Amino acid sequence: MHREGARLAPRPGATHVAVSVLTCGPVLGLLFACAPGRPSDEAPHDGTTAGSGTPDGATDGGTPRDGTIVSATLSLEPATSAIEVAFGEPTAVDFTLWTVAPDGGRSDVTPRAVFRVEDPSMGTFSTPSNRLIVSGERASVIVVEAFYGGATAEAKVAVSLLSRTRAPGVPVDIADRFNGPNASASTATRPTLLYPEDGVVIPKNLMPMEIQWSAPADLDIFRVTLQDTQGSFRAEFFTTDHVVKFEREVWARLLEHAGRVQSELQLQVAGIGLNAIGNEVHVTAQQQIKVAPTLLQGTVYYWALDTGRIHRIRADSEVAEDFFVPPTSPDDANNRCVGCHTLSRDGRKMAFEYWGGWQWHGIVDVVTPEPALVVPNVFQANFSAFDPSGDFLLSVISGELSIRDGTSGALIQPVATNAPSTMPAWSPDGTTISYVSKVREPFGDVDFFESDLVVHRNFQDAGSQSEVLVPADGAANTYPSFSPDGRTLAFSRGPFSRSHTQWNPDDTAGLSPGDLFLVATDGRGSAVKLAAASRDGQAFLPAFSPFEDDDYAWIAFFSRRDYGHITGGSHRRQVWVTAISKKAAAGSDPSSPAFWLPGQDPVTENMSAYWAPDPCRTRGQTCAVDAECCQPSSSTGNDLVCRPISNGVSQCVDRGQACAFEGDRCTTGADCCPADGVICAGAPGQEVCIRPDL
Repeated sequence: MHREGARLAPRPGATHVAVSVLTCGPVLGLLFACAPGRPSDEAPHDGTTAGSGTPDGATDGGTPRDGTIVSATLSLEPATSAIEVAFGEPTAVDFTLWTVAPDGGRSDVTPRAVFRVEDPSMGTFSTPSNRLIVSGERASVIVVEAFYGGATAEAKVAVSLLSRTRAPGVPVDIADRFNGPNASASTATRPTLLYPEDGVVIPKNLMPMEIQWSAPADLDIFRVTLQDTQGSFRAEFFTTDHVVKFEREVWARLLEHAGRVQSELQLQVAGIGLNAIGNEVHVTAQQQIKVAPTLLQGTVYYWALDTGRIHRIRADSEVAEDFFVPPTSPDDANNRCVGCHTLSRDGRKMAFEYWGGWQWHGIVDVVTPEPALVVPNVFQANFSAFDPSGDFLLSVISGELSIRDGTSGALIQPVATNAPSTMPAWSPDGTTISYVSKVREPFGDVDFFESDLVVHRNFQDAGSQSEVLVPADGAANTYPSFSPDGRTLAFSRGPFSRSHTQWNPDDTAGLSPGDLFLVATDGRGSAVKLAAASRDGQAFLPAFSPFEDDDYAWIAFFSRRDYGHITGGSHRRQVWVTAISKKAAAGSDPSSPAFWLPGQDPVTENMSAYWAPDPCRTRGQTCAVDAECCQPSSSTGNDLVCRPISNGVSQCVDRGQACAFEGDRCTTGADCCPADGVICAGAPGQEVCIRPDL
């Protein structure tokens, strides 16, 4: 793979640019302020370089040796300039500072001036002192200041970035081949974008997407362009394939830039025929990718049916992890299948089913899954849900709900329902449960055609009653999931409880349709269909992320829709994610077109995605901050804290055994956390850990 960018001129190091000149005065005053500022002999700081000489004592430009300021003005040139920089390649701009006398006389005072960049992350001044080195890492407007004789002049450099990547086998001069006139052709003669969908909303740290398209056979080389709406950061990828994934560094900077300038990304694919007569370029319409000011957080656990395993994908990873090897079935040495899982809200425990439906349930600690907390032969269940603390588990088998111990699986009490019920969910505050209940036969824990969505508020209070939140009305409501604040339930709804392709005996090849809905937990208002997320009527088993902000919540679900041509036509189940706008008007669809979750294997059948925080670290495991350590008991608060055990290494330890940081009270030096030179000292009874040499 070859990545390149726009160079303004050949250079051994940085590129020098020549641009038009504006001088300080009535014209330049409209662009920036030329005002008295920092004295010219002030010590430089980050991004600043001082010229040689004695600015205050200089005679050039009308400044007397006594340092008083005369009527001459400063002119920093170039006052405004625009440059396109190759992504990641430093580029130089040279500045000249002039004094301009009332009679128009000009004098170059550059060597005596002090130059400064308002934001040093964008660039710094180097040798010579008037040379700005633009980093090439960010697109923005750089504000440059020059100080001389007690006055200040300002200039602005608009920096745009260009990243170009050529796949192997693509001609070196390919960019020039796309400079012909864009063809105003029909859709039959130009590429068609297959993924992502127009208007998709993604978190700002999403791993790179695989952009996919189809094209007529006479188009054999393509340019994929991603840029912000201002065009200040443009990435181009040239390939002969029909799928592109931008390099992670380029993709991450594009998303960061779009989020910083509050801009959508524009996506377009163009194609040419290398052997075609003329130089027509066939382009798709531009599609929009909205970058939310939100991080994808936590870990998604999903069921890979082909392997019969639960895999997990962390937010910062592009690879799914097969983290748990279950025991084999006593009836089949080749059966290690586990499924129908759920996660505790702290991300610490996972409950699941061994070896297939109507079998034994299990519980593991996801950090140390072996040995399991609950092994086979303890209790049976098809589905389950943890309470907020993870101490209790709501399970179901054969339509009967029960509360069990969340560590041992021991039965605590049954939960009464008005009809056989299944697919339980437990609210984040622990006061409410939801499930679906039988309306007519046939009805099992997994397979049925009609069911009510039920909510039971304060369900452990004597006299509390359950309520049908969404009646069946001829359909199956399935898989409720509480939003992080507990005010909303997501659920799926369709003619059958599964996505099976044989749900209809009159059409055994047809897909079972399904859509996602939201409904208020308090019963106010009607259920709202998430139409944007439920494209093609293919959306099942929603699960809210436990993380949200003022703008968005996120829902993972599975679908048999095409993931471009990678799964095209296979009806293979895959995990997708939709953004839920927190600012959508009441009663309107708050969802957006969904994105395919990076990291899953597109070759396997993937479903049942559950979202959880990253699992906490246990006693003795390495850590960086207290929040990463587990809290074993909700009654005793923050029991584990993160403390150094040697220079550069920290572990989760019991609070009562935690070492003292610098400034904390101590009795002896052994109480202090290990660090060079730290001792326990002070007046008797007031000793603290200190570093005497500071």
